[in-house]
Amino acid sequence: VPAQVPRLPEGERDIDVFLSGTVNHPYHADKGPVLLALLSLPGIRLEIVEGFEATEAYYNNLGRAKATCTYVRHAGAMPTRALEALAMGCAVAVQEDSALKLFGGDAEGIVSYGSEVDDAGRAVEQVLRHWNDFRDRARAGAALVRREFALERVASQYFRFLTVLAARPRDERSGPVPEQLLQKRPVVQRGWLPSTKF
Repeated sequence: VPAQVPRLPEGERDIDVFLSGTVNHPYHADKGPVLLALLSLPGIRLEIVEGFEATEAYYNNLGRAKATCTYVRHAGAMPTRALEALAMGCAVAVQEDSALKLFGGDAEGIVSYGSEVDDAGRAVEQVLRHWNDFRDRARAGAALVRREFALERVASQYFRFLTVLAARPRDERSGPVPEQLLQKRPVVQRGWLPSTKF
């Protein structure tokens, strides 16, 4: 969470659900069912920005929204958009396996959804139906995220981790197995990743 994240807004929120980023694109067709589940909610005030907007406008929209829904291709990864939303007091719906669930749950405004077609919609609908409770929960989530994921704290811990990693003894590297590389993400795997099968 950036050091310059705006103050937590007070007052009513006029957007039920806010989505931005690559929301509807043929290359990311796996996000389609989540979008359709949200669009099927009756009477929802949904704001969608296809693409990316300026930082100030982005945080302003998160501060006006009650909820957002994230989708990460590797479900166990950390949804950074959820961190930004929580920092602004916006409740978030994340996949069941999301790494964010290691840090909080319903009490922090984090609800999870499964892999069934309407699960994302039901999770967001739960937040909207009980917004008076989730408003306070999302504020608790904002405090948690602003503390635990503050830029200087994360950077400090990450640099210490890199120092230890660089100093540890290790065997000679043989390189990746070509069959295990993902065409979209040609990265050499080092250490644990959400896609690693144990």
